[in-house]
Parts: sequence; C-alpha cells; structure tokens
Amino acid sequence: MQKLDNIKKITAEIDTLIELIYEYKNIVKTFEWQTIREIIIDRLEGSRRSISRHKIEASVRTSFVAAIQHYYSIYNNYGKFKKIEFTDKQIKIGRHTVDISAKLIPKNNNVESILIPVKTRETEGEGHSHLFTRDIMSAITDIKNDVKNHHLIVVIIAENWSPTELVTIDESIDIIFHFNMNPNQFVGFDEETQQKLNKYIESLFKKKDRK
Repeated sequence: MQKLDNIKKITAEIDTLIELIYEYKNIVKTFEWQTIREIIIDRLEGSRRSISRHKIEASVRTSFVAAIQHYYSIYNNYGKFKKIEFTDKQIKIGRHTVDISAKLIPKNNNVESILIPVKTRETEGEGHSHLFTRDIMSAITDIKNDVKNHHLIVVIIAENWSPTELVTIDESIDIIFHFNMNPNQFVGFDEETQQKLNKYIESLFKKKDRK
C-alpha cells in the first residue's frame, strides 16, 4: 500500500485495521464498536505498562552496575570475587522471573548470584499490597529452594505499601528498596538509595568466605 499509493505507514495501518474490522463485523454480525474500543484500549494499556516496566528495569540495572563500578573504582578489584557476569534479560527461577541478576565468579569456592526482583504497582490501596507481598514471598521461596549461594535484593516501586508487609519481605532477604511513588514517576535511584546500594555491594565483596 505504501509503495503503490505513496502513503504514510500510519495511514496504511489505519486503513488495514478498518478493513479488518468491517470484514469481521460482517462475519460475526453482533460486533459492536464499544467492544472494539475496549479491546484496543486494553491492548494499548498493556503495551504502555510493558514499555514502562522495561524502562524501570533498565534504571534499576543501571544503579546496580553503578554500585559495582563504584567499588571497582576505589579498590581496582571485585573484592573476594574474580569477575562479575551480568545478564541482559530476565531469568526464570521456578514459577517466577527475576528481572535483574549477575553471577559472582569467586577466586575460590562456588559461584554466587545476586538476584533482584523488581515489583511495581500503580494502584494506591494498601489492600493490594498483601497480594503483591504474597507473590514476592512465593518468588523468594522458589529462589531459596532452587538457587544456592544467592544474595537477594528486592526493589518495590509503589505508593502506600503496607509497612508490615515491607518488614515481612525485608526479614526474608538481604536488603529491600521501597520507593513510595507511582511507577510512572520513577526515574532511578536517588543519591541516598544509591549510596545504600553501594555500601551493600561493598560489604558483600569484602565479606569473608565461610569455612
């Protein structure tokens, strides 16, 4: 259509969509424009959230890498580790996915892992935080059952998360970061939280191996 009629891509896509809608309307008979509208809005919302989540994941990964680079810039090494291998995508552990992870290759002994699940929630009600916390705790259980020698960081970006639920999560992992804001407002770790992450990485790299 673009080559033959010399039209823009968006125009070609709109014309094609309209033709499909009319074709299906003739076949299904009971097709209503309200249904089409709701489906399209739902798909667009799903795409928007997916794009937003990828941006958040990239921001958290950047802060994670920056913390490791900060340690290296001071000590010119990775402490007790020989090197760090980063993953560039989510990994699957049990029934759950972990958004950010890295393998810590030691000078001796076994490989260790840093695992960072990232949880976002746009709704503000505290009632939902219990359900989301249950999902996080389920993921933590899978990680503890399936991954040896792991270090677990949880990042939560949501307004009005129940403080008691945050404590429940914090007691089960190494460290938690909660940003009390709508995920659409998140632009990355601020200076205070970045320093907190830097100190955690430093303590991890300097920690002596268990004998």
